[in-house]
Amino acid sequence: MQAVRAGQVDVVVAWDPDRLHRSPMELEDFIAVVERAGVEVFTVQAGRWDLSTANGKLIARMLGSIARHESDHKSERVRRAMQQNAVAGRAHGRRAYGWRREYAADGTSREVIVPAEAAVVRRIADALLSGESLRSVTAGLNDEGVPSPTGKPWAKGMVRALVLRERNAGLRVYRGEVVGEGVWEPIVDRGRWEQLRAVLTDPERRTSTGSAAAHLLSGIGRCGVCGASLRVALSRSVPCYRCSAKGCVIRRKSDLDDLVTRLVVARLSRPDAADLVTTPDRPEQAAAVAEVAQLRARLIRPPTSTPRG
Repeated sequence: MQAVRAGQVDVVVAWDPDRLHRSPMELEDFIAVVERAGVEVFTVQAGRWDLSTANGKLIARMLGSIARHESDHKSERVRRAMQQNAVAGRAHGRRAYGWRREYAADGTSREVIVPAEAAVVRRIADALLSGESLRSVTAGLNDEGVPSPTGKPWAKGMVRALVLRERNAGLRVYRGEVVGEGVWEPIVDRGRWEQLRAVLTDPERRTSTGSAAAHLLSGIGRCGVCGASLRVALSRSVPCYRCSAKGCVIRRKSDLDDLVTRLVVARLSRPDAADLVTTPDRPEQAAAVAEVAQLRARLIRPPTSTPRG
């Protein structure tokens, strides 16, 4: 159309009139532009379209209306077929993560579970139901290099959407509503999926941990190789401290927490432990006291309202 308006086209050739336009609005614009530019229109099936005359325009509009009717009628058939497939529980569209599609000789297909992908869905569901946050689960998947459905790094929204799919529980959805059970094998038990949905859609669910430390070494532990902070993630379902930058080191969380606790208790049990916090002329002690005061100030929150007596 830009080329026609610019006078770069002499003739427009199409196979059939309905290959040009099926929208009356677009057809009217096409007629105006072609007439203004003096461009001829030919179709293999209907011959020359003389859009410079009233009769030619009438025929074009009639053929355009017929083409639009056929298009709308085809859309209705497609919608009915999709609705019938949905009610029958048959899958539709692209392959869903967790299943693969197998085709029989007669052209029929069935959904078969992919064990590795199904294990990822179950792992996410188990972790969230056990109280882990979406952020922690997402970080664990990325740290372990688990492939995502898109091939890109996992994101919290992707993890949430994946485990909330009705398909996981064997439910067929059509236009956003569950219309019945699917013919495929579910990955997650329906009761467990309902529980998971209740947890993730709870409006009172906290999406952040606030200023409190979630783990013993939160904000303290550092990688002994590159110096980056340590982050808690799951390694084969076991909570571990892992280098947040390059994954240089990974240590079982319970073992490291126990080691640090024993070392701190042992140091504080020595006779000179009191000197660590009572000697004012030590630079490290002054810096530590200042940091403690700053952290305490951050934790103090003024009341939002005055309680009634």
